[in-house]
Amino acid sequence: IESEVSWCRMVHRGGEVPRLVALQGSVEPDGVEPLYRHPADQQPPMLVWSPAVDRLRRAVEERVGCELNHGLLQLYRHGRDWISEHADKTLDLRRPSVIVNVSLGQRRTMVLRPKEGDGPTERVPLPHGSLLVMSLATNRSHYHAIRQQNGLEGPRISLTFRSIGTFWDRASGAVWGVGAPVAGRAEAERRAAGRRGLDAAARGEAERAEATAMLRLFRQENGDPAFDAATAYRPGFEVADLGVLNEGSAASEGGAASEGAGRG
Repeated sequence: IESEVSWCRMVHRGGEVPRLVALQGSVEPDGVEPLYRHPADQQPPMLVWSPAVDRLRRAVEERVGCELNHGLLQLYRHGRDWISEHADKTLDLRRPSVIVNVSLGQRRTMVLRPKEGDGPTERVPLPHGSLLVMSLATNRSHYHAIRQQNGLEGPRISLTFRSIGTFWDRASGAVWGVGAPVAGRAEAERRAAGRRGLDAAARGEAERAEATAMLRLFRQENGDPAFDAATAYRPGFEVADLGVLNEGSAASEGGAASEGAGRG
């Protein structure tokens, strides 16, 4: 997997995150791809499943009993690579579903900390070949992180598989499904055509306003254990990439668990 994946550097809040990343997914022959949105200035391109990752994904699907059409792959090159505590963003996830992580290589530890209250912090070891299944309820109530471990030199590959219910036609800009205002592709294509008819300034202003609203809700979901994604994200969003905010004011999450080196 390490050799067949096209690893990329990812930028968040103006700096590189401390690990390498890649996106793979169930991309349709016409280019339609599952869309998973989260705080990031810049994302790697979505590529079709590579052979070894696809074999692993199919095995995991059989184990958990649901379709997994999106994969976030991360390469922690050594113990100095890490991810800050955060909660995954669930705007685009099918409900009900689970978040599934497979660990390969160097053993690391996932730290789970309650968002509120004085409940215990859990430390979950992730040895080679381990499978972690996280419910959306746990994601709502806890932050999770992979902290630095000085002295570790071996790499760890993290494969996070999700069941995504939002879809994007990159060519037309149409977005539809769970996290969008419309459920079907035909209406999404009509709306995308209308946006393309706007002049560049008006279109950019509308996209930045929508991205700002989406980012505000991401911040709320990150910190609020009572956040109800099914209602809070209504009616949904059509902007596909928070990078549009770089064209205006800079994107910033803020807060105690702001994902400064995170992603989820």
